[in-house]
Formats: sequence, structure tokens, C-alpha cells
Amino acid sequence: MTELHLAALNGSLEVVNLLLDEGAKVDIFVSGYETPLYLASKAGHIEVMKLLIARGADVNAHSPAKGPALFRAILEGKLEVIKTLLDHGADIENETKTFGTALYQAICKGNLEVVRYLIQKGANPNHRLKNGAPLLHVAIQMKNLEMVLGLLECGVQATTKNSLGMTALQLAIKVGSLEILELLYHRGAALDEDDQRPYYALHLAIVNERHDIIEWLLKKGEDEHHIQTNRIMALDIAAREGFPSVIRNLLEYFGLDVDGKCREVNGVCEGGKTPLHTAAENGHLDIVKILVEAGADPNIQDDTSKMPLYFAEGHENNEIMGFLIDNGAQQSSSSSSS
Repeated sequence: MTELHLAALNGSLEVVNLLLDEGAKVDIFVSGYETPLYLASKAGHIEVMKLLIARGADVNAHSPAKGPALFRAILEGKLEVIKTLLDHGADIENETKTFGTALYQAICKGNLEVVRYLIQKGANPNHRLKNGAPLLHVAIQMKNLEMVLGLLECGVQATTKNSLGMTALQLAIKVGSLEILELLYHRGAALDEDDQRPYYALHLAIVNERHDIIEWLLKKGEDEHHIQTNRIMALDIAAREGFPSVIRNLLEYFGLDVDGKCREVNGVCEGGKTPLHTAAENGHLDIVKILVEAGADPNIQDDTSKMPLYFAEGHENNEIMGFLIDNGAQQSSSSSSS
């Protein structure tokens, strides 16, 4: 660290001025410490900052290791320092590969006051980082409800997608934030906006084992028929993907009838298949057992008259075959031939 760096860090205005008069380089870089302006910004010495800038300091100077002084001020949460840098020409949209933009830094820091100020000064809340991520998605990834709301209030759309086509709502499901999911939903985000991937929101919740979100989604049917269809689809998705914990939670949520059985376990999906067909076809013995215990019929047929045993035989899954037979599955043409 040079004498100028040390004086800037300590806020020694007279010493800084003297060193500059004696020929010290105003933008001298020292590994690990950056420029004197960077250190003055970090420490919050505004008068020293103004002096350095007046003597020619580059307000946007930075190395790949640290980023510009503006980013450091944001990290420290020093609003007056941020204002000073912007008033003296700091590039509010400057983006580095490592540190992103100033607004990105403020969102990551979780400082909504700074975020609002930066947007007021011209930062674009709809900016996408070089990796294609929208800033709204950054806030969602951090599960920062207040920040998400703040960005929405600044004009960001709740329907924003990333470069892979994932919506903000889908990301909220993936990270497991029911509060953010509800906020986005009430701000106009659709649960399943892609006709090519129906039930995708439910699928995301299941494969990420977000039990509270699964239950919330299951209540969103337009009518009783739609709600019942959602319930059966949830069982089918969990049976296909192999999530016994989700199956158990769903069965507990659905409840049992007077005979101690769950009516949804024999509900049919595409092709007349039940969740038991799906579990047997995908080799999930633990789920097969759970479903049968809950009342799944081992002899129920799909639209092509095939029973769950047929799919277990097709994959030569002896454990599932044995379990189904032990629990009453009939070995007939519908289970042993195509």
C-alpha cells in the first residue's frame, strides 16, 4: 500500500493533497487495495473522494479482482458515497464479468433503499446479466420477498423469463418460496403458460419436494373437477419421477374415505393409466407399496386393457412383480402380453 492509499483510507485530506502535489499518481493501483479512490469510497471519506476526483482520479477505474469504487460503496451500503460517485460520473450501467452491474450488486446485498435510488438515477431494472439472468430472478434466487416486491413496483414484469425460458414464477417454485410465488401470481404471472408443458408448475414443485407449494397449487383449480384432476396428476408425476416423500404427503393431504382408502390413487391420467401403472412402469417399488397400501387396485386396466403387472413384467422388475402378485394382481393376457 502506498502512502497515498493509506492517507485516502484514513481520510487524511491534507496528506492526500500534499502527496498529490508532490507527484503521487492519483490512480495508482496496488494489488489487493485498488486505487486510492476505491479505498476512500470503501471508508466513506467523501471529501477525500471529491479531492481525488478533482485531481483527475478515474471514477470508473477498476481491476478484475475488485470492481469499481461504486460497487464497493454499494457493498458497504453507503448511500452518500454512492450519490457522490454518481454525481461525479460513475457509470451506473457498467457491467463486469465477475461483479455484474451496480444494480445487481445492490440486489445481492439486499439493500432496497440503494436499489430504488439506483433505478431513480437511471439504472435499468429490466437489465439482463451477461449470463442471461434477469435481475428479478436474482432477487427470487435469494428468496428476498421485499426486493422482489420493490422491483415489481419499479416496473419489472412478473412474467419475466430467463434465457432458458424459465419464468419468475417457476423459479420461485424451484427455490421453494411460497410467499414470492403468491406475490407473482397475484401480479399476473400464470401457473402454466406453456400449452406444450401442462402441469409444469406442479412438476417443478414435486421434483424439488416443495410440499407447501404443492398443496397451494392443488387448491388453484377452476372447479372441483379441475382440482380432482390436479390431485391425480400430482400423484402420477411423483410416481413417475420417484418421490415417495411427496406421495406420502399427498395421501395425507387428500385424506382417506370411510374404508380407509384414498380415492385419488385409482384416478386415471392420459391413456387410462393410474399412478400405480406409472410407478410400476418406472420401477419405483417403494411407491408401488405406498399406493397399494392406500387402496390402489393392482388389477385396474388402462385404455389398452393393461394392468400394472404388465409394465413391471415389461421391465423385468421381479420385486414389483412379486409384490403385485402377492397383493392380488392377476396374471392374465392383459398383464403378460402386448
